[in-house]
Amino acid sequence: MSKEKKVLAIVPARGGSKRIPRKNCKLFHGKPLISYVLENLKKCEFIDEIIVTTDDDEIKDIAINYDLPPRYSRNEENATDHATTADVIKEVISKYQADGHIFDYIMCVYPAAVCIKKEIFKEAFDVFSKSPQTSLASVVKYDHPIQRAFSINETGSIKINNLEESRKRTQDLEEFFHDAGQFYFAKKEHFEKTFRFLEGDCLGFPIDPSIVQDIDTMSDWNLAEIKYQFQNR
Repeated sequence: MSKEKKVLAIVPARGGSKRIPRKNCKLFHGKPLISYVLENLKKCEFIDEIIVTTDDDEIKDIAINYDLPPRYSRNEENATDHATTADVIKEVISKYQADGHIFDYIMCVYPAAVCIKKEIFKEAFDVFSKSPQTSLASVVKYDHPIQRAFSINETGSIKINNLEESRKRTQDLEEFFHDAGQFYFAKKEHFEKTFRFLEGDCLGFPIDPSIVQDIDTMSDWNLAEIKYQFQNR
């Protein structure tokens, strides 16, 4: 790939996780959770710079151990529970530009993407860099057709949402996907206009459900450990 197009990879990592305290530093198969993402990103030759944006000294030390000292610290506003990923990335881009650093592509990777190997990152970027779309999101297919969804009313009775669709064979139903919450790319000029990855002309990059696990609860954590162990058996 030509180095004329530069890629900045951003790993947003707060220290104040509420549902799993100290989640990003918690040992996952013997190493801090965030270390897996950092290891895989460092192996990606298409990435020009990696920055861990955090408010936490322990996370900063982990990044330093991977020779990735955080260039900037988060401001207080973006270290709260109400700060969005877009807010954090906007701050990073602003600070880089103030220092005269220019990037063409923004990559965002969450610390919980422990099963995503460098080959997937590279494949996604190769596809995206050759496409006309303005952003890319990792997506995963619903494991059961959402057309068969139903609700349960206050008496406990089932209410089918779409009777006609629910009577169709599974193989005849359209496939639907959702945000995998693992990684994203965007052309910088697009992100600066929208501050969103999924809005505009976003390219969906499907990934295998076996390597996707949101980690918000200890049950999620345990599933992620099983998936990682299975992948690396």
